[in-house]
Amino acid sequence: MQPETTPNIAAPKLRLDALTSMRFVAAVMVVVFHVCSGEAFFAAVPLLLHSVIDCGYVWVGFFFVLSGFILSYQYFDRIREGRFSKRDFWVARFARIYPGHVVGFVLVLGLLLVKSWDWDFALPPGGAVVTYADVGATLALVHSWVPSFALTFNFPSWSISTEFFFYLCFPALAGVVVHWPLGRVIAFGVGTYAAAVVTNLVYCALDPYGWIPNDWAHDASRNFIKFFPLVRLPEFVMGVVAGRIFAERERIGLTAAVGVRLIACGTLAVLFGLAFGNRVPFALMHNVALSVPFVILVLGLALAPSSAGAKALSHRYLVALGEASYSVYILQAVVIWWLITSDDLRKSTDLAVAIPARVAVVLGVVLLALVSHRYLELPARERIRRLGAAGM
Repeated sequence: MQPETTPNIAAPKLRLDALTSMRFVAAVMVVVFHVCSGEAFFAAVPLLLHSVIDCGYVWVGFFFVLSGFILSYQYFDRIREGRFSKRDFWVARFARIYPGHVVGFVLVLGLLLVKSWDWDFALPPGGAVVTYADVGATLALVHSWVPSFALTFNFPSWSISTEFFFYLCFPALAGVVVHWPLGRVIAFGVGTYAAAVVTNLVYCALDPYGWIPNDWAHDASRNFIKFFPLVRLPEFVMGVVAGRIFAERERIGLTAAVGVRLIACGTLAVLFGLAFGNRVPFALMHNVALSVPFVILVLGLALAPSSAGAKALSHRYLVALGEASYSVYILQAVVIWWLITSDDLRKSTDLAVAIPARVAVVLGVVLLALVSHRYLELPARERIRRLGAAGM
């Protein structure tokens, strides 16, 4: 083996197409979970498919792992060479997420003004003052820190609040991961994962319902273990650690052939986890159970961009959808609440009615996301970056 050196992740250039498309796959799986799980018709779905869809929430964890990995790819060299600007990084990240966050919040708020809700929507107790505090926390991207605020208004945005905290942590985290020896970085990743597992097991032991799988309750303790940024940080850390491993791929012998095997192993592990996820305590499944398979899959796709699986994901239409995947994720509540608020539709057990309705929701989400991404989010993102570059 060659002597260990500071990683140079930029050479050779990483092809991101398959990973970009995987973001779309993950976003759609979350949408399918939200429109299917717990509904009356879902009891008629075959058991294996039922479990795969029922555990669709885990794909948010995939986003966290992938985010850590991609940011490592983009910024490790700049950090190593002293060209990294925290200010520019944070402006770019804010520009990436905030326009879509505002679009989703405004659209949901608009729906609240024109429709009467009785499904999956509740403001925190405490009256007008608390509601205004909730609005402020949501717009400030800190609402996931308050369990009772996490799911109000545009419920998927809790993860954007959590992700923004990861962005704040990234410069310090990446600065350590870039300069430590690889062995210490891997030990750090393993220790972080172990700490996350222990934390979730402690929760399971303390909460009366902790060992129950698929517990959809949203009380304060369960919202804390599912959404609190510090609880979810290990998933992001594992993505950053995976980025350092990828940066050292040539020195440690991670070839494209290894990548192909990792894709196969990661895919099988994810499918196995989804198939049996209904038997795993909810906190573990929600947060950390598939983090390692996700890391394996991401590394495999990055190492073997010319493999059959990666090529299939690299179709230009899938890549284009992957570019809009954040919009798919953040705008899903708008379409779900607009199209499936009727009790007759929600409670129907007729598959000929229920399934086309859910397909329509998914297509509606994708269409709205493409329009928002192209005509609202991209222009707003560019405007924020220009303002940031001008020092405003």
